[in-house]
Amino acid sequence: NIAEASDALAWLLASLRAGRIPGDAALRALREDARREARAGRPLRPVLDRTLSAGWLLWQDIGARDILSRDGLAALGEALLRTGDAAAAAIADAHAVAEREIATRSASAMRELLDDLLELAVADDAGRARLVRRLAGAGIPVEQPVTVIIADAARDLIIDGGIRGLPGHLPDQAAQEGVGGRWPEAEAGR
Repeated sequence: NIAEASDALAWLLASLRAGRIPGDAALRALREDARREARAGRPLRPVLDRTLSAGWLLWQDIGARDILSRDGLAALGEALLRTGDAAAAAIADAHAVAEREIATRSASAMRELLDDLLELAVADDAGRARLVRRLAGAGIPVEQPVTVIIADAARDLIIDGGIRGLPGHLPDQAAQEGVGGRWPEAEAGR
């Protein structure tokens, strides 16, 4: 994207003019961009690449023109490395923080759905309809049966004197013990 590349180059030039390393305001702009990209579900690499690529483009352009002395090139190289390092750290950190926030919200929402599912009274038709809509909104298929198994995965099962891994054994054990149930209305999408 030409506009994003142009913005990255403008950011870099302004940062280099302002001092040896980018200031808080300059890094804040990069952090906000990284957070916005993470919230939109976009990966870190393009955000990082456009900022670091601006440095490479500037280095190539200045080097091709032969307008700086050897000391000037060394100073520019050092400034580009410091600026790129500060920019990369700010972008990576902000993107990771935003992704963790999203994961935390998703996990909380899933826990709330499971709590509501477990607490739903069999005769609560209105509650069931609300829950089915929320499940569909969370990407959980409501037009087909779904098995929900809640277990303490931090331990193994001891069955017939032997230890078995919990995840591989649970569906069979649940069926033997008659655990589980279905909502015909949920299967029909109601």
